[in-house]
Amino acid sequence: MSQYTNSPYLGFLLVGLMYLAFLGFLYYTRYSKTIQRNVQDGLKVFILNARKVKRKEDEPGA
Repeated sequence: MSQYTNSPYLGFLLVGLMYLAFLGFLYYTRYSKTIQRNVQDGLKVFILNARKVKRKEDEPGA
């Protein structure tokens, strides 16, 4: 970021503000049932798909 702004201080400040905005987003959505459900469903799909791929690789002749 500092290369684009031509100032190391401004680049550091922008990155810090991005982290602060992300932290604020996490803080305000921590009790949201919709977001919790979406994250849980996404993790279930990711984990189950990984197991299916691993089992297909373990099959003989695959």
